[in-house]
Amino acid sequence: TADTWQEVIAIYKDGTVYLYVDGEEAATPVTTTATAIPGDTSELLIGHSATACKTNDYEGYVDTVYIWGE
Repeated sequence: TADTWQEVIAIYKDGTVYLYVDGEEAATPVTTTATAIPGDTSELLIGHSATACKTNDYEGYVDTVYIWGE
C-alpha cells in the first residue's frame, strides 16, 4: 500500500523461499536453486536484481534489515 509502512519477511529454508507481508503469506512458496548468502565480499542486493533490468528495482525506503543464520 502506498505511503504505508509494511513488514516484509522472506524466509529461505531447504531450497524454498516463503514471502510474508504484515504477517500474512503474500505469495506461493517458490523452490529455488539458490544457496546460502556467500561469506565473501560479494554484494548483497536488497530491492535490486543484479541480472534484471532496472525497471524491476524496488522504489521506496528500506528501514531495517535483519539476516539470521541457523
